Amino acid sequence: MARAIVTAEERAALPEALQVEYPTAITADGPLKGRFLLKVDEVDGYALEDVKGLKSTVGAVRTEKEKLDAKLREVSTAAEAATARIKELEAIDPESEADRLAAQRVESTVNQMKTRHSEDLVAKDAEIDKLRGGLQHALIRSEAVTAITQQKGSVPLLLNALMAECQLKTRETTDGVEYYAVVLDDAKNPRIGDAQGNTMTIAQRVTEMKSKEDYARAFDGTPAAGAGRPTQTGVVTPVRTTGEKTKSEKVRDGLAKQRGEAA
Repeated sequence: MARAIVTAEERAALPEALQVEYPTAITADGPLKGRFLLKVDEVDGYALEDVKGLKSTVGAVRTEKEKLDAKLREVSTAAEAATARIKELEAIDPESEADRLAAQRVESTVNQMKTRHSEDLVAKDAEIDKLRGGLQHALIRSEAVTAITQQKGSVPLLLNALMAECQLKTRETTDGVEYYAVVLDDAKNPRIGDAQGNTMTIAQRVTEMKSKEDYARAFDGTPAAGAGRPTQTGVVTPVRTTGEKTKSEKVRDGLAKQRGEAA
């Protein structure tokens, strides 16, 4: 039975017909780095995917968003309290000497509170920016991994290049602030993804990358230029040569040969 992941030694021991089914070594840091991944065609939604990694990414995104929302509420509450106290102190009307002295103390207190409030806001903004950066990375990575997987591309080969072109944006909705990813051009402006003028999504960018010669080899089953026919969606469909075996047939024949040698 074919294994999803094999070491370099295990791959070398396989028949040559099976070795080509493990074409790409995993380059991402982790316990599987350097091992080879079996290429498997997706059928009716079933495919070979890093489910553990996707679940971990989704959990990290949820945690980062909760932290960011909590910090935003904390800053908002502190700002409202400081503003109310400052207005209260500024409303004092010094009419006598005692009031004048009291006004001086009030002014000193107000200035100190304003300074401290400004310092607190700067510190909170820095912390929020840090959390927002982590949230941006996690959200974009999750969407990018999903899009690459759906197009049967190599996550280790495509992820970094794709994430370098993306940026996280926010927009107001009836449920609050919504985070969404956009693809940028060389001038760091959002790219247009369709004839209606909508911004390009990560999924649209992956589809575009699949049709480009520079990235085609990172996708499973993507033909070279002129080796396929375009569909109505613009995606090139490979043309199978007469007598050419499918991946499933190659794996089957390789396993049968391996069993025969063992006998």
